[in-house]
Amino acid sequence: MTVPRPGEVLLRLQSFAHEAVDCRVLTRFPVAAAYRADYLGTKGAALGAVDRADGAGAVTTLAVPPLATAALLLVRP
Repeated sequence: MTVPRPGEVLLRLQSFAHEAVDCRVLTRFPVAAAYRADYLGTKGAALGAVDRADGAGAVTTLAVPPLATAALLLVRP
């Protein structure tokens, strides 16, 4: 995890699985928007971020290709 810009959190993931994986990410902070991103944090396709029922964060899912890397950019309100 890193903070590429104020108000943003970039999560980088690497898969060693031989098949695609849908990675469910649970945050402990509010999320205004979530995006697929490149390794440096450039925004890609928008992803849905759903507030958790307990109000303590959000949930989103990121597809990670087999034997590859993926990044998730979370924008805080």
